Amino acid sequence: MGMERIKLKLLVERITWEKEDWKILRCKNLDTRGDITAVGYLEDVRAGQTLLAEGHYEIHKQYGRQFRVEGFSPILPREEEGVLHFLSKGFVKGIGKTYAQRLYDKFGKDVLEIIDENPKKLLSVPGIGRKRQKQIISAWKKEKDQNELKRETMIGLLGLGFTEGMARRIWSEYKDNALPIARRNPYAFIYRIKYYGFQTADKIALSNGIAPSSNVRLKASIRYALEEGKTSGNTCLPRGELLDFLSEKGDFERDKVEQMLDRLLRDERLVSGPDDYIYLRNMYAYEFEAAQNVFHLLNANIKSPKMDGVEDFISRKSKIRYTDQQLRAIKGVFLTPMSIITGGPGTGKTTTLRAIIKVAEKLEWPLRIAAPTGRAAKRASESSGREAETVHRLLEYSPKGFQINRENPLNAKILVIDEMSMVDAPLFHAITEALKAGTHLVMIGDIDQLESVGPGAVLSELVKSDKVPVFRLTQIIRQGKNSGIVPAAHSLINGEMPLIENNPDGDIFFMEERDTEKAAQKIVELASRRLPSYYGIDPSRIQVLTPMHKGMVGTEYLNSAIRNILNPGQGEGFQRGDRVMQTENNYDLNVFNGDWGYVVKRSDDKLLVDFGRTVEYPLAHESQLTLAYAVTIHKSQGSEYDAVVLPVSKAHFIMLGRNLFYTAFTRAKKLLVLVGDPDALSIAVSTERKTFRHTNLAHYISLNYNKRK
Repeated sequence: MGMERIKLKLLVERITWEKEDWKILRCKNLDTRGDITAVGYLEDVRAGQTLLAEGHYEIHKQYGRQFRVEGFSPILPREEEGVLHFLSKGFVKGIGKTYAQRLYDKFGKDVLEIIDENPKKLLSVPGIGRKRQKQIISAWKKEKDQNELKRETMIGLLGLGFTEGMARRIWSEYKDNALPIARRNPYAFIYRIKYYGFQTADKIALSNGIAPSSNVRLKASIRYALEEGKTSGNTCLPRGELLDFLSEKGDFERDKVEQMLDRLLRDERLVSGPDDYIYLRNMYAYEFEAAQNVFHLLNANIKSPKMDGVEDFISRKSKIRYTDQQLRAIKGVFLTPMSIITGGPGTGKTTTLRAIIKVAEKLEWPLRIAAPTGRAAKRASESSGREAETVHRLLEYSPKGFQINRENPLNAKILVIDEMSMVDAPLFHAITEALKAGTHLVMIGDIDQLESVGPGAVLSELVKSDKVPVFRLTQIIRQGKNSGIVPAAHSLINGEMPLIENNPDGDIFFMEERDTEKAAQKIVELASRRLPSYYGIDPSRIQVLTPMHKGMVGTEYLNSAIRNILNPGQGEGFQRGDRVMQTENNYDLNVFNGDWGYVVKRSDDKLLVDFGRTVEYPLAHESQLTLAYAVTIHKSQGSEYDAVVLPVSKAHFIMLGRNLFYTAFTRAKKLLVLVGDPDALSIAVSTERKTFRHTNLAHYISLNYNKRK
């Protein structure tokens, strides 16, 4: 049976918390005179208002009883408390707390009707002269007109097929322009209104008489196709692919699409790239401008430091014998303004970075280290012994953009970006924009890792350009006596079946279990009980990595099952002790997609989450978190764990690929346990599933050189 929907008359006493129109209100129930907490999307609601709210009560084990508002309308108060709140909270300019009391003392509960219908009587109130009277009348009319306009707009939007939540968000953003725009072009709201996408807009548009072949729909469809391309890692799409997609799936005539593309290109709404590639303007700028920046950085007139005696210096300081490959990299990054150090696991990237830090200190070169995610930055900091930070924090990101930029460049002589394979096109653009001529950019990463989640293939394209010096580390130097993880990872990426002998003293094991349900049970036991008991590894240092979310060996089931053992007896929502991961960038909280930590406290209106620093999470942002006892391999990029448990199942057939499993193997520092079907591992080893991405960074870098020949 569903929850009973009821109506309540509420006086808003204060707004406890608000973000993006989601509010938590402390209210007085004017029917019972009791206090009540109301929550929901409550656009334009202010303290002092009286609402007729419709919704239902819900009981939360942690918060207790609260009223979930599903719909509401402001009403004029009649009770003394409501009238005084309304008048004293700034709704009517010219009336503060003092005059609110005087007005109520004079007119009682009829005061609002007096202001509305017979404002001459206001002059009888002590202290109100003609000037204040006019001010009150004007403010009242403005408030009344705005409320009437909002009511008409909401009715109109609901009539067009928008949900109440959508309609309120659209009103909040567009006010009196909302309805005219909605009638003319429902697609206009797609990239401005949260939770409103192309499919919803298309349904509303077609149901309200906008023709399937209309120009407004075609323009929106072209942008949608390009935006969707970004989710697959593309910065642009071939013109032919766009034409095929829009004529076959969008039901547009091919000639009409051709004409519209030409028109949008002429109007500079889109940009044409090489080989008939089509770009959104911002994506073109990211690639083209980044390529220009790369050219200028590489060709900056720098004074090379003397590197005589560097080998003896770093060997004496660290008591390490460096390979020739490492020495070339260590010296090279100081002799060229931009360089890449790439290598697989165990090839000495971290040791090389430590040596670079020592040389920079000797040269008195200010050095900064950054990584794309908080987890990757923490790992870089721990491994290098030097403070590292996220790129967003380094470049001082705010809602207005990066504050460290071309006009306000980074104060560093050498910038190291670790886990470079995770850097996408927009972020690389921001990095290059922040560097002044003479700054050395050192990019460290494994070119065989998965590409960035965002659009672009930056590291691969920089290598492909053949303009940026690349120092390849191929010699394995980090390998213990019984180590099997490192050679197994190298075998895997080379398309060879890794040798897994299940040596009791080794660090890599395969537990065969072809039954998916039984495999899931073993994975849960390993992560929660067996590995902590046998190896003494804290469960917080054990990570389950899996290709997909769904199924018995996907993140959703495994997270629930592992949590029930490690942090049992919890109520709804995240609770103290839960391991959680952020799933989208939140610039207000300075927490980014892929960051993970632990819930340290839950209260009535917030979570405290330890990400290495304690972050206060309003409960409205709780949906941005997910359990992280098991995460996808993609989400593990930039992280390293003492022990990794890896499901290997044919249920994940569409994801079985060499690069994906190579990334999973290289996340394990001390122990790797594969559980599942050997045939599935064989499929992954033999399948090169590195997805081709449409991107032209390498082309534009070369173009800059060709122009200057």
